Amino acid sequence: MTQMDLMGMGPMGPVSVRLNPNMPTEGEIEETADQQTGRLDLPPFSEEGSADSFFDVFFVVEFGGQRYHNVIPKRMSSVITHKPPAPGNAYESPIEIPLLNENGQPTGFSIGAGRHVPRPVVEVDHFPNTTAVMELQLPDGGSVPIPLMGPTTVDVYFEGAAEGVAFDNDGDDRDEVRTRMTQMDLMGMGPMGPVSVRLNPNMPTEGEIEETADQQTGRLDLPPFSEEGSADSFFDVFFVVEFGGQRYHNVIPKRMSSVITHKPPAPGNAYESPIEIPLLNENGQPTGFSIGAGRHVPRPTCGPGAGDCFEQHPTPFCNREECCERVCELAPNCCITAWGSLCVGLAEEICGPDEACCLPNGQCKDVARGVCELGGGRPQGPKTSCENTECHRPGDCNGDGHVDLRDWGRFQICFTGAGGEVGNHCRCVDMDGDGDVDLVDLRIFHDVVNGP
Repeated sequence: MTQMDLMGMGPMGPVSVRLNPNMPTEGEIEETADQQTGRLDLPPFSEEGSADSFFDVFFVVEFGGQRYHNVIPKRMSSVITHKPPAPGNAYESPIEIPLLNENGQPTGFSIGAGRHVPRPVVEVDHFPNTTAVMELQLPDGGSVPIPLMGPTTVDVYFEGAAEGVAFDNDGDDRDEVRTRMTQMDLMGMGPMGPVSVRLNPNMPTEGEIEETADQQTGRLDLPPFSEEGSADSFFDVFFVVEFGGQRYHNVIPKRMSSVITHKPPAPGNAYESPIEIPLLNENGQPTGFSIGAGRHVPRPTCGPGAGDCFEQHPTPFCNREECCERVCELAPNCCITAWGSLCVGLAEEICGPDEACCLPNGQCKDVARGVCELGGGRPQGPKTSCENTECHRPGDCNGDGHVDLRDWGRFQICFTGAGGEVGNHCRCVDMDGDGDVDLVDLRIFHDVVNGP
C-alpha cells in the first residue's frame, strides 16, 4: 500500500490516518482455490473465484494536536471477489494495537476493531428543493428566524456489495452506515438582507444512519430495505454563513438529528437541533452572532418547514397544512414543482381568516370560508367561531332532525329579502350562506322540508 489518507471527526476534533513513511505497509493476495496454475484465480483473470487478501498496516494517527504511530502491524484481512476489490469487499481486523507517541513511548491509546472498504457502495441522494429555518442569535441578545431553501446532496456509504447492507460497528446491536453531506446551498432573506448557508469546504460534514431496532443482521432495517422500521440519523454540520457583506463559520459542529422513516428521508422527515453554536469571523474571532434552533427538511411537504402560503417561492408546498392540501387539490403543480402566483392566489381565496363552518352533517369546524365551501359547508360569517355557533342541518333550526312547520315559522320571522343581513339565530335558514334570507333560500328550504 503506497497511499492511505483518511480523514474523519471524533470527540477530540479532526482525525487523520495516514501510512507511516518509515515503515512499509505490505500485503498479499492469494487465491482461495487453484483453478489454473500460474494464474491468480479470481475475476477479471478468471470467470469466477475469490482470494484471501491482507495488509500489515503501519500508520500515523493525528488528533488533538498530537501524532501517534504503531510498531506492531495491524493486519487488515479480507476475502475479495475481484482484483481490484469489488464494491463492498471489506478489510477487517478485531485486534487491538497500542499507539506510541513520537518518542516511541506508550500513550494509553490504541486502535481496536477496524474496517476499511476500498470501494464502498455509495448511494447519492440529491434533494433539489430542501427547506430550512435558522434562528440567528444577535449580539444584542435578540434573535431572528430566517427561512431558507435550496438543494442538498448526501452520500450514503453502504458496507457491502448492495444498497442496504450495513453492520453494527459500534457494538450496540443496531446496524449503521456512514453518511457525508457533499452539498448544501441554502438561500434566504433576513433583516440584514440576503443570507446564504453553505457547507464549509475545509471541514467535512459527516453523519450516520442507525436503525432504531435490529430486525435482520447486516441490513439497514427501514424502508425500502425492509417493509417497516425507522432509523436515527444525524449530521455534524460545519457551515459558512454569509450576510451583511460578511462571512462567518463554526468550529463546533451543529448536530442536526432526525428519526427517519425511509432512506432517503420520507417527505416531512425533519432534522432539528436546539443547540446554540457560536459563529466566528474569517480570522477565527468571536463575533457575538450564533446559530440557535434550526430545522432542515430534505423533502418538504405541506406544513411547517415549507414556504409561506401567501408568498411565491421556488419550492413546492406551503406552511399551512390544510390550506396547502386544498390548494394542491385544485392545482397539483403547487405540490410538485413550485409555489407560484396561481398557488398564492388560491391560498388567498380559500385560506383567509377562520370562521365557523357548519358542515353538511351538522357539525361545526373553524376554517377559512373557501375551505368551508369546498367541503360543502355553510360559512357562518366573519368573526364567528364554533364556540358561539350552533350548527344544524340547513333549515333545521331547532335541531330536532326535521325541517318542518316549526322551522318554517323561523324562516318567516327571519326573511330579509335580497341584500338583507341575518343574525346568528337566523343563519339556520340562510340556506345558501350568502348572509340574507331571500327567495333563493325559500326555494332551497322548500326542497328539504321533510317533517310533519
